[in-house]
Amino acid sequence: MTWENFEVKTEDFIAHVEINRPRVFNAFNKPTWREYREVLLHLDQSNDVKVIILSGKGANFSSGLDLRDAFKEFVDIGSHKDGRTQERLLLEHVNEFQKCIGTPAEISTPVICLIHGIAYGLAIDIASAVAIRLVTKDAKLGIKEISVGITADIGTLQRLPHIAGNSSLVNQLALTGQEFDYRVAEKLGLVSEVVASKQDGLQTCFKIAREIAQHQTWCISGTKQMLQQMLDGSNTVDQGLKNVAVYSSRNLKPEAFIKLLSNMFGKNKSKL
Repeated sequence: MTWENFEVKTEDFIAHVEINRPRVFNAFNKPTWREYREVLLHLDQSNDVKVIILSGKGANFSSGLDLRDAFKEFVDIGSHKDGRTQERLLLEHVNEFQKCIGTPAEISTPVICLIHGIAYGLAIDIASAVAIRLVTKDAKLGIKEISVGITADIGTLQRLPHIAGNSSLVNQLALTGQEFDYRVAEKLGLVSEVVASKQDGLQTCFKIAREIAQHQTWCISGTKQMLQQMLDGSNTVDQGLKNVAVYSSRNLKPEAFIKLLSNMFGKNKSKL
């Protein structure tokens, strides 16, 4: 299947999704963020995909929102003179936008994101919704929305506080709009690994993906879903335990588990 704004390659249960708008630094216009959701939902439903890797075509991950497209959108909304109509249209726009960018948090397939080159504004919204994040040493990041006169409203302000271990730093970056590098991203807790370059980063992403893909699909999906529920704050620990108990009882087949353990013991008789 081909896509207009993304290049997708799948092999050995790993799908590599590249944002394919390098001429505009992989900025997202409305068709792009709508297609982003379609791509991820399609891959999530595929029996050939256990892990998704996300990166940008060329040197940059994404410069964020395509401001020219946003200008046209706001002109269209502003053409309605009634204030209530403007508010309704803007709310509908933001709600759909949030849902599309938050798709990685919604699906059962884990997404690994490589942050490289420029990663401003919406790029942080995108990254904060995935399961695993790596960053290159040349990356330039920023929660830039406040610098262009808007409140970041597509997920960063809601997800980053749950990810980060430094609330003061989150506030500083979001309120100033200042650019930051891999050192700050690591200090913030936004990323799990720092890599030298995009090439090195993709190699590391694929290494992690292969380690994940060797496991059973239902185990991968269950682990991802249970962790996501806790990150989203939608469950207490007690409710999370109940959910995973139900999930395991529905998916764990005793015969298959016994066979798996027998194979494991057979390979490790010397340790028994």
